[in-house]
Amino acid sequence: MKNADFRQKGFTRQNFLKKNLGGFTLIELLVVVAIIGILSSVSMVSLNNARAKANAAKATAEISQVMVAIEMASSDGCTALTITTGSPVACTTPVTTQYMQRPPTAPTGYTYTLPTTGMNPTASYTMQAAGFAGAQTFTCANGSCYCSVDNECKQ
Repeated sequence: MKNADFRQKGFTRQNFLKKNLGGFTLIELLVVVAIIGILSSVSMVSLNNARAKANAAKATAEISQVMVAIEMASSDGCTALTITTGSPVACTTPVTTQYMQRPPTAPTGYTYTLPTTGMNPTASYTMQAAGFAGAQTFTCANGSCYCSVDNECKQ
């Protein structure tokens, strides 16, 4: 009885296979895929720009932290400061005092140029963070530091 009801309404296997189910055409699907591809490429470009700006800000902030540690050592009367990768930034003369847990490591695409180990924090030196967005250079002398070029870096 139930099969007869379906046949009366046109729901036979042959009619079902012949009906257009109202799906999307291949062209419509290709257009949607193309739009999604364009939008994703635009967002990736924006993401890369944001990542480069974040790395530049991180590099400047970390160089500024080293600068502050050196200024603190200078104000404490330190005459020999140790700056070694993986070791604390510490004054070794006249009293051992630690100013940073460890020097910062440069973010992807950047290199840091820090003063040498055993430096006198009151001497003149230059620190630099060089990378994709240019170089932020800090010049330090007599225990105080400043950005070498106006508006190039923010402390």
